[in-house]
Amino acid sequence: MNLSEINLNDFDLREAGDWPWVGKIVLVVLVIAAVLGAGYYFFTSDRLEELDRVTREEQQLRQEFIEKQRVAANLESFRAQLKQMEAELEVMLR
Repeated sequence: MNLSEINLNDFDLREAGDWPWVGKIVLVVLVIAAVLGAGYYFFTSDRLEELDRVTREEQQLRQEFIEKQRVAANLESFRAQLKQMEAELEVMLR
């Protein structure tokens, strides 16, 4: 059977077993595409949105960590500065 000989009006879902092989293949491909699309929509899309949210949160937490690490690394020098400023203030107040 050639593709040009196929009449779409002859296709009845109740008689899918009698369809030509081309029609069966097209139907199987459409069903597989529908199942994959539904699976992506119901299972994967929510996970991708959650992944985006968690990735943004991770970047924010990394930035906070870098800032706190910088402060912690300079903590001794900040304490020394504070002692020096307190000493200068004490001298000024006398």
